[in-house]
Amino acid sequence: MSAKPAFLDPRYQTIHQNFPTEQLDSSEQQWDDSEPTNVEELDRELAQQSSTELEKIAIRQNRVAALLRVCALLVPVGLSLGVLQLSWRQLYWRGQGDSTGNPKGINEDLAIFQIASKAHEVLIVLSLSDLILHYLRQQLVSSQGLPFGLLTSAYQVALGSQPVSIGFFYAVKSSLRLRPIKWQSIGLALLLLLTTAIGLAAGPASAIVLIPRLNWWSFQDLFTVYNSPNDYGFRRVAALFTMYIPKQLFPSVVDASSLPGSYCLDADLDVNASCPFAGYSDLLSIFNFTAQTENITIDSPPLSRIMATDNGGGDVSDSANTWTSNYVLANYLSLGWNLAMYGIEGNPFTVESKTSRDSVMTPVVQIFCDLESATTYNRSLAAFESVFENNLEADSTASLGSFDVRRIWNESLLVNANETMVEFEEMFQNTSTSGLVAFIYTPSNPGNDANVTMCTISASWDANKMWMISTGSQSVDSNFTWDKYTTREVDAENRPTIAGKVYSKPPPIEIRKGWADVLNAANSTSNMTVLAQLFQNGLAKANEEAPPFSNSSTQYLSSPSGYFALAHSRILSKVIADGLARIGSEYRVNPLLLDDRNILVCRNNWCSSGPFVDPPTGPQVLNGTVKQWRDYSDDLDTRPYDDTQLLQSFARPANADDIWTMVSFPVKRYGYGWSFDTVTVKVATAVLMLHVLVIIVHSCVFLSKGRSYAYASSLGELIALALNSKPPAALKSTSVAISRGASWARSTAVRELSMKETGRDCLELVINEGIEEDGELHRRRPTAGKRYQ
Repeated sequence: MSAKPAFLDPRYQTIHQNFPTEQLDSSEQQWDDSEPTNVEELDRELAQQSSTELEKIAIRQNRVAALLRVCALLVPVGLSLGVLQLSWRQLYWRGQGDSTGNPKGINEDLAIFQIASKAHEVLIVLSLSDLILHYLRQQLVSSQGLPFGLLTSAYQVALGSQPVSIGFFYAVKSSLRLRPIKWQSIGLALLLLLTTAIGLAAGPASAIVLIPRLNWWSFQDLFTVYNSPNDYGFRRVAALFTMYIPKQLFPSVVDASSLPGSYCLDADLDVNASCPFAGYSDLLSIFNFTAQTENITIDSPPLSRIMATDNGGGDVSDSANTWTSNYVLANYLSLGWNLAMYGIEGNPFTVESKTSRDSVMTPVVQIFCDLESATTYNRSLAAFESVFENNLEADSTASLGSFDVRRIWNESLLVNANETMVEFEEMFQNTSTSGLVAFIYTPSNPGNDANVTMCTISASWDANKMWMISTGSQSVDSNFTWDKYTTREVDAENRPTIAGKVYSKPPPIEIRKGWADVLNAANSTSNMTVLAQLFQNGLAKANEEAPPFSNSSTQYLSSPSGYFALAHSRILSKVIADGLARIGSEYRVNPLLLDDRNILVCRNNWCSSGPFVDPPTGPQVLNGTVKQWRDYSDDLDTRPYDDTQLLQSFARPANADDIWTMVSFPVKRYGYGWSFDTVTVKVATAVLMLHVLVIIVHSCVFLSKGRSYAYASSLGELIALALNSKPPAALKSTSVAISRGASWARSTAVRELSMKETGRDCLELVINEGIEEDGELHRRRPTAGKRYQ
């Protein structure tokens, strides 16, 4: 005879009364009742031959197990921080296409990022579910338990649903009404709301920060400085240096010191075209007197700039405003760089210009003209009161009064001169500020007597941006704001307004006669000065385009006097604006003679000045010797083969930022990448960082206690716990639905249940109005490390 099976032992049947012994026919086999069977052997036998579960530990006190659990929770945290690094570091990923511009594979790559963001969202939701279940089970075994409505709401959140329901409302309400308030339950309710909000926002937030976007991305600076180590391998150290143009390009006072040299007094001596009048030939070709507004490209390729002109505001025809791009910086941008060295061929790129003020300054010149007969000698300045308001405020003794043009030209010239003449005069010469006025004499011609146009000149520096784009044949563009100075309305304080918005004009530029006279330099090819000749040629062109008595719809002038005033204001505004934009043009770079032009860079308290070199990758600044560079690149053939330093160092002047202009030319490329400059990215970052904070705080608390809960870790296990529990009297008549708020407010807890017949313990879900110790069922809080059925 064989030993009796464990499940047929009478003692075992006493413990497991529901075990189906019918599954074996005991009459067909004889059993040996003399062999004893202990309970553990009975349980093992039962596990092998039936569906009954073994006893398990409900609460574990083990920091190693807790650490492993935390490591799993920190996976989505690490992913979030890694993803956010992409935006924080402003990383560029790739262009729109390959080196030929073909967008091959981009859609597939973006789809992979979408899948990755969804996986990231799932991990975040799983970590939040684990967190909720942990604190839920912690409160179920606590001395107070928690309201029944919070139990169901917590499992709803763990399953990805929203927690707000009638049960949640009554659970929170009952916790607040109890005395003392059940702060533990209130804390869980708030945690449910917080994790729900994070879970709902996690998906969009992950997609926003993970999926790259099309934008312009900073790459590096156009000009790079290379240091030569001992092996003559030049290493790029551009980030350590600051580039300067050794002149103030945007001075508040423009006088003779703003000129490149005294040679500008004679136009024939300006062999390098660095004087303020160097652009007259280009200006003459763009004069247009029929359009009220102009936005045109000036200069010859590869240098291109933008110049904009309008009629000065309102319907008057005797005024003009002109903006234009800075000549020196436009020159640097227009050198035709070989950008293959940047690895951005095939994709759009842009090169911007920045100065120490962060924005390039463009001169804004306003001209107001008044024309009278040449024999009207005393000219009233009252009409220009608004132009000279700054001067009048600076000196209360200043008076406009009148000006006698015979102080410039005698009566004989004013009557008999047959050529155009131009002179500049300063008003308020005895004050700390001056007002510049131009006087333009136009000789008589058929139909018109000789006249003198008096024009006031006011100017200021206005911040704008200037850039070169690859799709524009390397032309330089600027973003002028047309409506800043062409306003027709003023507010109560006489400030210009546009659609109700007040604009503050920048501080004015004080233009002195010493600089303005250079615009009117002598010209050996003519008895007239260069500016007078420009006025005469410009007026002739105006007559060809729109005769003063034309009835053409494009001609809005009705009298010869208005016609002359228009032409003079247009010409003069362009001349002054272009001259101001050319300040410092002696430091422009000739693309054909780079080695003959020095560059100035500074680092800390030392500066270095030396030539550009022109390797195949484009003009660079090298901090090494001529011999090193010749050995390295076989370039600079015109220089001696010696150890002369390419850059000569000297101490940085203490006032360098005042007398020089710090410049930079950041390169940007168009493509896909990650940035942190939009509101949506910042909000998405806040959502992900909130999740990171919640998980890290939870992990620290979890590790400090080292206690984890193994019971009711899923909806199925919760149902099993409920089925093995005694039906609560507090929830009678609720098999269909729960309609009373008091039922949701019932205190709920998990307690030990000791079976007197067997001496074995199990867990039970207890729901009543107050969780107290029950003598009959010996209800006790579960013990850590103990096994339960």
